[in-house]
Amino acid sequence: GYLAPTPWTEEIEAVGLDDNFFDLGGDSILMTGLLVAVERRWQTSMPNDFFATPMVAMMVRIFQGEGSGLTPQPGQAALGATTQVAATGLRTRLYRRLFEIGPTVGRVTMPYGLGARLQRMLLRRPALQARYPRSVARVREWHGLVQDSAPVEEVILHHLMVNTWREWRTRALVRNPQAFARWVTVEGHEHIAQAVAGTKGIILVTPHTYLGRLVRGIPAWQTRESMTISASPGRIGVDKALINEPQLMGQRAQQLMQARALLARNGLVRIVGDGQAGVGGMPTVLGDRQWAIRFGAAELALETGACLLPIFAWMQPDGHVTLHVCAPLGAGDEAARGAAREAITAHYAQLYGAFWPRQYPAMEWGFLAMYLAQPRVGAGVMGN
Repeated sequence: GYLAPTPWTEEIEAVGLDDNFFDLGGDSILMTGLLVAVERRWQTSMPNDFFATPMVAMMVRIFQGEGSGLTPQPGQAALGATTQVAATGLRTRLYRRLFEIGPTVGRVTMPYGLGARLQRMLLRRPALQARYPRSVARVREWHGLVQDSAPVEEVILHHLMVNTWREWRTRALVRNPQAFARWVTVEGHEHIAQAVAGTKGIILVTPHTYLGRLVRGIPAWQTRESMTISASPGRIGVDKALINEPQLMGQRAQQLMQARALLARNGLVRIVGDGQAGVGGMPTVLGDRQWAIRFGAAELALETGACLLPIFAWMQPDGHVTLHVCAPLGAGDEAARGAAREAITAHYAQLYGAFWPRQYPAMEWGFLAMYLAQPRVGAGVMGN
C-alpha cells in the first residue's frame, strides 16, 4: 500500500517513500545531479541496489546498512537514530531536483531547446499531472472564467512548465544570450529605449510569475546594477494576518531603502506588483474576481523619479517566452511625475486586468487559488 512520508508540505502531492524516481519523471541527467548531492552530503557512493530500486525508502535502508552490504562511514553511526530527518531531507532534495531546479548541475546546464522538449514530454504524462490535482483544477476553473479559447490541456501544460524546472530555465536563458535571443520574444523595444534614456533608474513591475526572472536577460540593461525586491512577506503560505508583522515590515523597509539608493545610481529594480503586502490599493477585475493592486511600485517611482515599466510574461507550448513591455507609467514630464499614486496604480490595475487572460497560466503556484478566493464582482468589498 501507499506509505506516506511525513512531514511533506511541498506543492507536489502524494509522493511516497516507495515511489520510484523514474516514475516521478526522473531521467539519467537528474539522477546524476541527485547522486552528486547525496555523495557530497553523506560522503559515500550509492551502490547498485539504488539504481535497481531508486526510491527514498531504499536510500534510507542503504544508509542504515540494510540490503546492500554497505558499511556506514565513520561518523554515520547515528544515522539510524535520525532516519526520519534524513528521509525528509532526501525527499526535499529529490523534489527540488525533479520539479524546481531541473536539468542543471553545477555549471552544466541542458540547452534550452532540448530541455523544453524534454520537460513538455514529461509533463504531458497523465501520471505526472495527476500529482498536481489542485493546480490542474485551478487552471481549469480560470480557463472557464476568462473564456479562454486555447485548448485547456495546453493551458494546463503551460502552467506546469512555467512552475517547474525554474532554476534551469533562468540559467539556460539569462546566462546564454544566443538562447535568449532565439527563445524569448521581447515586445515594446520603444518603451525600453525610453526607459534607458532616463537618469533616475528603472523600476520593472511584473506579476507573480517565475518568467519575471527572465527580464534580467534583456540586453538593454544587463550592465546596470540591479536588485529584486522580495515578495516573501506576501507569498502564499504566509498567513495574511502576519504580513504586517514588524519583522516582515522591517525587511520590506530595508529592501526599499536599498532600492532607493540603487535607483539614485541609475540602477534597475524589479518589484512584483500584484501581491498582498501593503495596505490599500486600486481595484482590478480578474475574470469575475475582485483584486486590489497595491500602491508600493507607484510610491517608489514617485519618491525616486524612476521610470516605472510594467512587464507581462507568458509562454508558448513549445517553450518560447514572450516578455511584453508596456509604456512607462508616471515617467517623463513633470506633470506625469507629479501624478498621484492612485492614478499610476489605477493605470497598472487596468493593464493587469486586460492582460490577465494571457497571464494567468504563467502565475506562480497558489496565486491562482488566492485570486479565486476573492469576492466575485458585485459581491462585496475586497479586504486589505
